[in-house]
Amino acid sequence: MKQTSALRALLGLTALNFCFLLPPVQAANKTWSGAGSDANWNTGANWGGTAPVNTDSLVFNGTTQPNNTNNISNLSVTGVNFNNSGFALNGNLFTNTGSASSFFTNTAGINIINNPLFMTAPGGRYFFIAAGSELRLAGTVTNNAAAGTSVGWLNLTNGGTVRILNSCQSTRGMDLFQGTVIVDGSSAVVDANNDGFRFKPPTGSTVAVQITNNGTIRIGGGGNFRMGHNGTGIGAAGAAGGFNRVDMSSGLLELYGTSVNVLVGDLVSGSTAVFNQNGGLVWGSAGSGNAITLGNSAGADGTYNFNGGILWIGQVRQGNAGAANATFNFNGGTLKPTVNSTTFFQGLLSANILSGGATIDTTNLNITVGQSFAGNGSLKKIGSGTLVMAGSSVVFCK
Repeated sequence: MKQTSALRALLGLTALNFCFLLPPVQAANKTWSGAGSDANWNTGANWGGTAPVNTDSLVFNGTTQPNNTNNISNLSVTGVNFNNSGFALNGNLFTNTGSASSFFTNTAGINIINNPLFMTAPGGRYFFIAAGSELRLAGTVTNNAAAGTSVGWLNLTNGGTVRILNSCQSTRGMDLFQGTVIVDGSSAVVDANNDGFRFKPPTGSTVAVQITNNGTIRIGGGGNFRMGHNGTGIGAAGAAGGFNRVDMSSGLLELYGTSVNVLVGDLVSGSTAVFNQNGGLVWGSAGSGNAITLGNSAGADGTYNFNGGILWIGQVRQGNAGAANATFNFNGGTLKPTVNSTTFFQGLLSANILSGGATIDTTNLNITVGQSFAGNGSLKKIGSGTLVMAGSSVVFCK
């Protein structure tokens, strides 16, 4: 009996040691060939013989069955690469945990992900989108980064475009180095509930954000919308000679955190920032702590071109007396305060009322504008309440 027990113990220990000696399962690059009889991901022939499993990375290459479907449940991959254009991914949700350095790589042309996506903590991972190419996120995106994470979920570089066409929910925002993010369509709602956007272009590079076709960006918590930022949570700080641009034709940019600002010309001396509001609504929904801040540091350069839409905000101000440029150009649109204020709009290096004119809606509020204005346009006041123009004489029209 004792011998039997001892033998069993020895066999168990031997088996355990053998298990320790087995090599771990290695992640593989699975490259789409499309050679199967259908366009499904679980068909091994579409991947050179073996369908993807968890921890594999996916490479889409060639022109065979580019419109294909993930019919694998609970798939988790470590990156997605597109080597050429024309792919449309469909079907089940999948998780992208990323490789050591990337979530997505788009080498050429337009590629579309219609699947719902779940993305893990961003770490040091980027969207590598080549100049002249475009990655379209048409399915919902959810990112589970913890509130203390120091970087955005979409870290864009290489000069291409990411077009967001559906809901994107995260505690984190974006770190943008090179390229363009387009928030396109009424289904496109980008919500960073505890973070903001950081534009960080290096010298000679451009970062742009476009809000079009009634897309929405919402920023809450301790975030800000920073155009020309010096943070190094991921990648290098922005540099002098970089260019930061926003083009808003419709839709909504909502600041719902109590102290969220749009910082046009933030913390990088010599980096140029231009916010073009041609339509839509920029709304500081949290009240008096929400502001448009131009020239937020010494040498910063910020211009807000207000050409249309509604700017509903707690204050318009200059952030630093040493800013190189802090200019607000009225050329249409309606400016609305969110609270009573004796310092609603003042202190800018330059403010102009151009031919499109300026409208200020003071409904139920008492407002003082201490800013001096130049230009040949006229100012129109609408709504009840009081508007005091304390900075200089302007021409009013009814």
